[in-house]
Amino acid sequence: MIRLALLLAVALIVLYPLSLLVQSSFLLSAPGQPTSYGLSGWQSALSQPGILDALTNTATLTAARVGFALLISVPIAWALARTDIPVADWLEFGFWIGFFLPALPVVMGWIVVFDPQFGLANTLTSKLFGLHKGPFNIYSWWGIVWAHVTTVLVAVMVMLLTPAFRNLDLALDEASRMSGASAAETARRITAPLAAPAILLAVLITTIRLLESFEVELILGLPSRLDVFSTKIYRLIVAHQPPQFAPGSALGVLVLVAVVPLALLYNRFISRKSYATISGKYRGGRIRLGAWRWPAFALVLLAVLVGTVLPFGFVLLSSFMQLFGFFGIENAWTLDHWRTVFSDNQFFSSLKNTFIIAGGSAAISVAGFSVLAYYIVRTRGSVARALDLLTWIPFMLPGILLSLALFWMFLRVPLLTPMFGTHAALIVAIALANMTLGVQLLKTVLIQIGNELEESSWMSGAAWWYTYTRVIVPLTAPALITVALISFASAARNVSHIILLGTGSTRPLSLLQLDYIVDGRYEVAAVVGVITISITVLVAIILRRFGTFADSWR
Repeated sequence: MIRLALLLAVALIVLYPLSLLVQSSFLLSAPGQPTSYGLSGWQSALSQPGILDALTNTATLTAARVGFALLISVPIAWALARTDIPVADWLEFGFWIGFFLPALPVVMGWIVVFDPQFGLANTLTSKLFGLHKGPFNIYSWWGIVWAHVTTVLVAVMVMLLTPAFRNLDLALDEASRMSGASAAETARRITAPLAAPAILLAVLITTIRLLESFEVELILGLPSRLDVFSTKIYRLIVAHQPPQFAPGSALGVLVLVAVVPLALLYNRFISRKSYATISGKYRGGRIRLGAWRWPAFALVLLAVLVGTVLPFGFVLLSSFMQLFGFFGIENAWTLDHWRTVFSDNQFFSSLKNTFIIAGGSAAISVAGFSVLAYYIVRTRGSVARALDLLTWIPFMLPGILLSLALFWMFLRVPLLTPMFGTHAALIVAIALANMTLGVQLLKTVLIQIGNELEESSWMSGAAWWYTYTRVIVPLTAPALITVALISFASAARNVSHIILLGTGSTRPLSLLQLDYIVDGRYEVAAVVGVITISITVLVAIILRRFGTFADSWR
């Protein structure tokens, strides 16, 4: 009965907006006009100029970004979780900070470094080697790859993979080494296969997310006229006047159709065999690296510095620049941009809205996603499979289209219409946007927890709720805290999922920052970006304290 109720609730909140999205791809009439349907939206979408180039760019950029990020992230996650590398917890926390960095100000920071005209790297290289023009160009295919890999992608993959590597039983490694296997062979034959679900999840999550990314591609691809599928959708729905809802929705449906097989592949893969590594005999621990301990530390630290400290540093510098990107002008530095922000009443209203939306979405995510993941992993049958598939759907939608689908849902359902433009509407949007990542992250942890722990509790006479809160929750507490933190950070920086739902009274810092950028006030936008990052880092430190305490329960 509980499973059926969960299925119906998730189906309603996921499938109904999706049905409106599909419907809008055939809609010919403008809002407020008599409804009429046809195929002209699809014809317009498929005949868009440069659509084949956008498709090619999407495929090649996605493959390159995921490939490079995976090669970097797997060794880092393994070192952080399985070895005695110094200050591993703080290094891992550094990647969390990388995940928190908002995309728009981070791109602005990399522009300061790699702009072909005034970028610091090009200026220094030209002076050192006597070149007329620097070798770096952030406004390029490789510039987009760099911006994604060095910030968000590596951070997300490390966050996803580290808990999975940490849950592997050290006895398995010791048994392999005692049998004469080398460390490399143990990693290939034991560690990698057991961590395969988490690795595949990381690949799928980042692949799907890249299909909807548009901020980086929009800014860095514009000078070279490099488009991807998401920027095409964005131009049709947001930048085009009047908005072309039907062609934009049609392109979104094509993205959805392309992503569904990836979700089915993951579900089939993890259902083929058992990956449980935490049982009543589980024993954690770390592998001693010996002479390689400090070299490994140096490489991981370098990744943290490049992925977090460097871009944040240039975002911070940008907030004090008199003129964005120009270091050599007279009186290059100023505090005026900070004074402007703190004298703006809209800033304090947006700050309050950010805490309300972020806190609400984090609470809903932890409570709802943990129950969904538990029922998906611990039950069998068509209901569990359908529930699992439904949790993938919000992540398959480009953010701007999910925002559009919820926009129509709040307007067309009389009971939900009062929610439009309220904090509740934005909380629902953020929670839906994080459903896939939260549920799948918790699934990878629950898969590794053996059933005998719960069975022992039940045989002792404990009720299901007691067993869940006293056995499952402590074992999954670090992952639950990660989900809460991801939801909070997403709410603090999200733009695409809430851009059509926010109003002047509910606008968070992310939309205020976007307004500043649209107005060309990049330095002020950098101030808001620094404040947003500071808030999420502070919350991360607080939750990390709880996470350390929760990890001691295990």
